[in-house]
Amino acid sequence: MALIEPLNIVLVEDSYEDAVLISHMIKKLNSEHTVEHIGKVDDAIECLKKPFDLCLLDYTLGAYTGIDVLRALSGAPLQGPIALLTGNRNPRLRRDAIANGACSTLSKDYLTLDELAACIVESRDSFSCPSRKLAQSNPR
Repeated sequence: MALIEPLNIVLVEDSYEDAVLISHMIKKLNSEHTVEHIGKVDDAIECLKKPFDLCLLDYTLGAYTGIDVLRALSGAPLQGPIALLTGNRNPRLRRDAIANGACSTLSKDYLTLDELAACIVESRDSFSCPSRKLAQSNPR
């Protein structure tokens, strides 16, 4: 099942097992997608300052959270869409993620190929929409 053109996807995930599983799912969507797995927050912040097609950012990253990573990136325009991966279904978490620059959230506990595909398409569409570009050019 090929999903649009091949993408450069950054996967920020500190669990090796989860990273392998999610990478495998991404490759099932399109075997030509490239997945760059990053397991450390500092490395993720540096990597996300460069252009990418999509970032799947885990919420729980050791002593930090994906929200911390989004906040660390808030001083510069985002280089691509970011979707937050979480096992937490708290609606406040989703609001915080969106308020800090994420395009969407995905539940790792119930992740399916269809949900992952929809997230990729929706994140890319919302990232390229004019109102999002305007919001990024006028930071809080």
